Amino acid sequence: FPVTIRLEQKTFNLTTNNSYVVIDNAQLQISLTSDTPNNSNYIIPLIIEFSEAVAEFDIDNLELVNCRASNLYKIPNQNKYSCTLTAIATGTVSASILANTITDIAGNNNLVSNIFTREVIVPPYIPDLYWDNVSYFYNLLR
Repeated sequence: FPVTIRLEQKTFNLTTNNSYVVIDNAQLQISLTSDTPNNSNYIIPLIIEFSEAVAEFDIDNLELVNCRASNLYKIPNQNKYSCTLTAIATGTVSASILANTITDIAGNNNLVSNIFTREVIVPPYIPDLYWDNVSYFYNLLR
């Protein structure tokens, strides 16, 4: 038999798993964290944790200052992703996610994330293993 629930001035997103209906109107929350301390490395592993499952997340959703993000990876069976932040220059690196850029699986938008920051020191010369090896062998052949 049909059941009707009437709630005035409320909007809910409904999902079902064929057994029951879930009413979810909670906005998605996001936390950005890392175990890497300040001034330790210019390469920082970042964890992006969502309060519930998301429909889709892309590395381009990150707002970045003084760094690049790469190696996005969905951590299995969790509402977490990891990626790598690489500093561009010595100073403050930051990452955040703006409000209303990601939705959970029920269609609710996210709240703004915390602003993740770290102070980094980028070495004046970052070794490039490929080109250093080429130079080495080139000099041997001369």
